[in-house]
Amino acid sequence: MRKKNITVFISFFLLFIFAGVIVKHPSEVSESVKDTLFLCADSVIPSLFPFFIISNLLISLDIGSFCGNHLHKISKPLFGIPASLSPALALGLIGGYPIGAITCAETYSKGLCTKDDAERALAFCNNCGPAFILGAIGNGVFSSGKAGTALLIIHISAALFLGSFFRFFHPLPKTEAVFKQSLSRKTTGVATALTSAVAKALSSALSISAYVVLFSALVRMMTILGIFPVIGALTEKLFGCRREIVTAFISGFFEMTVGSFSISRCTSPSTAFVLISSLLGWGGLSVHAQALSFISDTDLSVKNYFYGKFMHGLLSGLLAYIYTRFSNISTVSVFFNYSDTYSDVFPRGVILIILCLFYFFCKKGWKKIR
Repeated sequence: MRKKNITVFISFFLLFIFAGVIVKHPSEVSESVKDTLFLCADSVIPSLFPFFIISNLLISLDIGSFCGNHLHKISKPLFGIPASLSPALALGLIGGYPIGAITCAETYSKGLCTKDDAERALAFCNNCGPAFILGAIGNGVFSSGKAGTALLIIHISAALFLGSFFRFFHPLPKTEAVFKQSLSRKTTGVATALTSAVAKALSSALSISAYVVLFSALVRMMTILGIFPVIGALTEKLFGCRREIVTAFISGFFEMTVGSFSISRCTSPSTAFVLISSLLGWGGLSVHAQALSFISDTDLSVKNYFYGKFMHGLLSGLLAYIYTRFSNISTVSVFFNYSDTYSDVFPRGVILIILCLFYFFCKKGWKKIR
């Protein structure tokens, strides 16, 4: 009871402080909200909306479940998760934040996996999707399909490595997977799935925009209070880091979209590439707030989740740094522009071919299942 009272008191105190900042500096806070809304309307929503429709179609047509039925052949020995959690890995990589966490929580709630399995899966199954990395970051921040593709490969590689790393902390499940229960569901018709996908895509894009605006406002208020400038000045004095970069990175710790755009404006493309890669792995408190809203409905511990995202951020940054040693990062090419060079278009072409083959084999597989 005492711990709860302390939490309530701290929450009330912080709300009182932030309310005071809004009252004293209404124009600055409102200007920050306007700028973030413009950012969402200009870059985030146009970049994410088409990809959200595609990912929601994959989910509505239950292709992720079919994919999971085949993924368990490698997910069990490599990651130590049962087949019932394979869709969490597949959909987490395809749909992005926070679909992986939602799938883990739903799988555990339905009794299709143990608590230990679900908590382990949370550490590496909730990832940033191709929609955000290729769209909002590759197109919006770097204006480069090559940079977006590289960030996506680094992000996925780090997540899969973490899955293998966590596999050694727990023994493999002794019972066989109960995943096939999910295959007994009737798939949704294409017309219904498309209507649902458009509605969910709009809802997801608006929800993400709302969190971006909220945490952007919080970051602005903490800047007004002098918290970020003080941290930036101390870091610059102690470690020689530019305070603008430190401030931008800290803002990304809270909200990675705003932080990513801020970082791109105050440092070189190669440095921005490394820092943004770390932020994509970490996700930001804004993303974690979305994930925890679903995890909190269960008795799952979030310790592994936060540890996994922290490690994901570090590993993604390390891999990005290695990549910049061998490749030049620039902001001259334009995503999906016909003036792209062959070397820029080729990686995206390969990904497109892989996705087409994925759809073809999934379609054949579903005919056999039916």
